[in-house]
Amino acid sequence: MSKSKGNAVDPMNVIRGASLDDLESSLRQNKAEGLLNEHEFSAALAEQNAAFPSGIPVCGADALRLTLLYSDVKSDRVRIDVDRARTMAAFANKIWQATRFVTQHNPEPIASAEPNLERAKRPIDAWILSQLASTVEKCDVGLRNYDFHVAVAALYEFWYGAFCDVYLEACKSVLWGPECDVKIGVRAVLDVCLDAGLRLLFPFMPHVTDELFHRYHRRCGASFQPPCESLIRAPYPVPEKWKQFKNPDLDAAFDEAFKLIEVLRKHKLGLKLGKVRPDVAVVWPNMAGHVVAQFRDVIVDLAKVNSLEFCLAEADVSNGFLLLAGPYPDVNVFMNVERLNVDEEIARRLVNIQKDLDGLKEKINSKKFSKIVPSRRLQIEKKYAALEFEREQLAAAVKMQKS
Repeated sequence: MSKSKGNAVDPMNVIRGASLDDLESSLRQNKAEGLLNEHEFSAALAEQNAAFPSGIPVCGADALRLTLLYSDVKSDRVRIDVDRARTMAAFANKIWQATRFVTQHNPEPIASAEPNLERAKRPIDAWILSQLASTVEKCDVGLRNYDFHVAVAALYEFWYGAFCDVYLEACKSVLWGPECDVKIGVRAVLDVCLDAGLRLLFPFMPHVTDELFHRYHRRCGASFQPPCESLIRAPYPVPEKWKQFKNPDLDAAFDEAFKLIEVLRKHKLGLKLGKVRPDVAVVWPNMAGHVVAQFRDVIVDLAKVNSLEFCLAEADVSNGFLLLAGPYPDVNVFMNVERLNVDEEIARRLVNIQKDLDGLKEKINSKKFSKIVPSRRLQIEKKYAALEFEREQLAAAVKMQKS
């Protein structure tokens, strides 16, 4: 595609959306004006129909802006990626929904410029504040060095990965529960994260963030004035004021906890437990388990299990629990699930694992394997080892069930 020939993606079509007929009409107009000959028109039309079979959806100015800033602006190749623009439009909607959720559960206006965080004593509260402090630092570095893509990536990860997918989900059981000090602390943390998060994101998505900023601060009525008339006049978060919240040890501990959450989700999905919340015991022989245990309530909420116990040895696990693979070879997960259909699901999973192992083994033993790039070979070998380990664990679980 060439901008000079008029067959490139029009940014206005990404902002406002365009049907396939509109796109074709634009090409025909360029042809009529002499910008495209018959061959170029036919090639551009075929390429356009293949790239946008349903046209271009409405993405908005903020989504387009963030899409361009997601690329390295120092590069000589920055192009409009419509698929990424769709993703960024969904990201804007995610921020909107998160602000709506916080507003519903935090109806009182901000009492001061610096909310009281003394009651925010849960490890997950300290973790999200540490994540926010790291995001402030990354944005500061990115903006100072004109590496806008670094700042955008950090903000995307914070809003999506940390705030929405983890912290908001972990807070629901508290926010829907009775009034208590923990609930007050959670509200204060939500207030801080939302306010700072919108300020950080404003240079990259000015329209939606400014609108949400005013909606949030005026949630008690038009008579309550926000801290400033617009985010463009609001102080931008700086690392010096947030470094007190940084906690690398807690960040590392939660990384371990989230690996366990992913394993539990995988096992629930593999056993087709659906909405059933099993009791879980985790045998974690070293002290790392005690570090992860501080996030016990969060793991229970996010993995959707009934209860969670940490044990130092298998002898500490109650009878009747099903042995499954853990996040590491020396860590085992035990689930107390109904025997109904569990044996069938394990047998089905063992068959699928064997098929995958046979396919990988054939690939590893082939003459072409040595010619594959080392990183890809390592990836295949790691996958083979993980499947082999899971097969051994499931086989042991079948023996335990029969005994």
